[in-house]
Amino acid sequence: MAALTHALLALSLAAQEPAAPAPTVELVVHNLAAHARREWIAAAVPFAAGAVPAGDLPDLHVDGIATVWQPFGARWPDGSLRQALCLFEMPLDPSSETRVLLVPGHGPELPPGEVVVPEGLRIVFEHEVAGQRSSAEAARAEVLEENAARRVELWRCRLGTTGLVCEAILTAWRGQAHLGADVGVFFSDPRNPAMSCPIDSLSVRTHGLALVLRHRGRFAMRTVENERGDGSTTLLLRDTQLGDGQGIRRAGVLVPRLDGLAADAAHTLLAAATCPPLAATDAWKRTGTWGPFGVVPGRPPGMAIDGAVRAALAQRHAAFLRGEAGKGDPFW
Repeated sequence: MAALTHALLALSLAAQEPAAPAPTVELVVHNLAAHARREWIAAAVPFAAGAVPAGDLPDLHVDGIATVWQPFGARWPDGSLRQALCLFEMPLDPSSETRVLLVPGHGPELPPGEVVVPEGLRIVFEHEVAGQRSSAEAARAEVLEENAARRVELWRCRLGTTGLVCEAILTAWRGQAHLGADVGVFFSDPRNPAMSCPIDSLSVRTHGLALVLRHRGRFAMRTVENERGDGSTTLLLRDTQLGDGQGIRRAGVLVPRLDGLAADAAHTLLAAATCPPLAATDAWKRTGTWGPFGVVPGRPPGMAIDGAVRAALAQRHAAFLRGEAGKGDPFW
């Protein structure tokens, strides 16, 4: 009886001991633009098997900031969450690095209301070859994602009998004046026996918001804003062809007129047109989530310290920016 009593007492004391705290997850956020911005950020966060059971969302939030979780991709064999996008909005200084922590709990609430793509937005693709023109207006084909932070829609159309499929992936964020915009054009049509599509010019025209695609110099694109400033025409390709199954994809933003905007809102648009905010975490190292085998590769020789990594990345970034002003190659 004494032995049983001691055993029960030991179990009771063990149950009273506080659980080991969960490892702190830190997010590193970079604004590579030379403008300050207040913008929504998406960071992929991994989770160890069983940490977030099937059907649940992470009970974490960015300290002091309303946070939305969007699961994506594969799950662990037990159905638990393997990774999710952490969506949050915060101000960022120009050319800055900011570190934030994920802390337990639901966090602050977002105001009520839906996130919508603006009414009246039109996206028209135009193709010309040998003096023959064809055009088609993209229409909403599918809602890819919808949550309290953002709404992602796929718009699509076929350009007449050219065999070209055109699409735009639009991302509207809560309370944000601009939309993320990824534009793609592909030559793919089983009804068309041709093995390529000749192109004298291929452009995309928008109404309601102006399309600003990034890396115009590198990809030999040209954009002209309309007279009212609420739309644009962007030349995507010129004097070339797309082979069977070949295509291009370009990333950028749809923006309203800058006239009448407050300075901080205008700076956000300028930053968004330059590059998106970037965010990452080193939690991949301890969750076994990275890649098919959960192994994070080690750093290459000469980059064992953070300073060396930063210097190498800065050099690559500077070289990339120098190439932006080059002659341009649409298939770079």
